[in-house]
Amino acid sequence: MIVLMKLLDKLYLNIYWCGNKGNGGYFIDNYFNKMFMIILFGLYMIIISLILSIFKLDIKISGILLISGLISLITSEKILKSYYTDERKKMIIANYIKPTKIRYLILILFALGSLVFMIFGSIIAGIVDNRLII
Repeated sequence: MIVLMKLLDKLYLNIYWCGNKGNGGYFIDNYFNKMFMIILFGLYMIIISLILSIFKLDIKISGILLISGLISLITSEKILKSYYTDERKKMIIANYIKPTKIRYLILILFALGSLVFMIFGSIIAGIVDNRLII
């Protein structure tokens, strides 16, 4: 868990130095929230399809998409607001050094990685839904 927290801190730091710091960090928080929501979307799709297959409930993949999308929309913002308080953000910026020019590459890889994880979660959810429900 500590490793995940440090990884999230470093991602936030990279997004902070790539984003617009002049608008109170709105872009930074919004971007990080959306990327985290996409990752949770893929994770929730896998979890919901497993739960539905265990209880032998037959809901189409569009229902799983809708349910996991709503849950990830609600929980991503709540998780990030509880973890990234104003004091935590100031501590991250003060304790870590400014990243080099590779921060833009990390930002692009984070965006692409979250999309790949969402697609992977969709594929796994579809496989689980089709294989275990029968």
